Amino acid sequence: MEKITDLLRHRSRIHPDRTAYRVREDGRWRSHTWGDIEHRVDQIAAGMIARGIGAGDRVSILGDTRLEWAVCDLAVLRAGGVSVGIYPTLTGEQAAYILEDSSSCWLFVQNTAQLEKIAPFLPRLPALRTCVLWDGEDPARNAPNLSRVQREGADALLQHPDCTAESERAVHPEDVAIVIYTSGTTGPPKGTLLTHRNVMAQLKMLDAMGPMDERDVMMFFLPLSHVGERIPGHFQRIHRGVPAAFVSDITRILEDMREIRPTVFGSVPRVFEKAYARIRAEVESASPLRRRVFLLAEAVARKADRLQRSGVPVPWPLRLQRAAADRLVFRRLRAVFGGRVRTFVSSAAPISLEILEFFHAAGMTILEGYGQTEVSCFCTLNTRDDTRLGSVGKALPNTEIRIAEDGEILVRGPTVCRGY
Repeated sequence: MEKITDLLRHRSRIHPDRTAYRVREDGRWRSHTWGDIEHRVDQIAAGMIARGIGAGDRVSILGDTRLEWAVCDLAVLRAGGVSVGIYPTLTGEQAAYILEDSSSCWLFVQNTAQLEKIAPFLPRLPALRTCVLWDGEDPARNAPNLSRVQREGADALLQHPDCTAESERAVHPEDVAIVIYTSGTTGPPKGTLLTHRNVMAQLKMLDAMGPMDERDVMMFFLPLSHVGERIPGHFQRIHRGVPAAFVSDITRILEDMREIRPTVFGSVPRVFEKAYARIRAEVESASPLRRRVFLLAEAVARKADRLQRSGVPVPWPLRLQRAAADRLVFRRLRAVFGGRVRTFVSSAAPISLEILEFFHAAGMTILEGYGQTEVSCFCTLNTRDDTRLGSVGKALPNTEIRIAEDGEILVRGPTVCRGY
């Protein structure tokens, strides 16, 4: 496979009836299969082609992390376009800047509230000819609903069944696939141009993390406009065939985790820091007996874990104590995260060694990595088979890293963005 568009085609062909995504609807989790997603993406892409989207056209997506974000992203690429993510928390002026800078001709937008946010800036966006709403419609601005575009695509496929396949064939691996805007810490946000080849190279490198497949479960909750959720998250899930659940309310993430029971969980350090702080606060407020049991269990687990990571055999009395500690304390702690998490992935900032050692001793390893948008996310990463706590791991396969005389980190490899 050479292009991002190959991922879903392949996955839906080999596993059409397996779960791709889970979405909470009316208080219950509903599953969508790879075959369902393939069908929907194909129809939306055909609807876009019927409305004039062609090779290289920029299409922006402005909305929360939802199933609609994922399918619209895939549909843009299938139609031959370039997908541009916009953070839903940006102001109207900031969103308009990205629309203007990227020359976006289409905008998928979550609802009328988000559309109203950019409405005052529409006169300065002559390239933007169509806005498509996920929720509701806006006839006054000629903004159709996504369902309407999908229906139009279904009709277009009846007339021209190969239209989306033809648009895919016209895409080359070196073509720009997605534009991800940086945070703008050195001025206005800058669009990072990532090609199909860049993204596919990153996915191949991430195979070094270890095996993942349809028996795993992941979660969607970080912004899909960010490189971390987009490539190691969204695209890698399709590449590996891992089902994922969308968390619609970040304030109830722990409740959703207990229901979803993820096996692999990627996040930013702040989530782990807050979880650790909450655990310590609950220990401090517990009865003297429970607090003593926890602290003893923690000391035993940390001691055994340090020996194990140093390659020193753990004495059998300590192994027995660790088993007791796990049964009394850490098994219950893992249940808070769903009971099945074996690996966390974290980047963007360092985590203290105290927190890393605690989670590792509790049976939930946090794999830290380093990278940036310009290298398609990660260029170094700890793996399950080769982890050193407190480090960002080793260079990923096919990646060269050198430290310049002034301390700058230099990276060379197939994931480095165009124009770097």
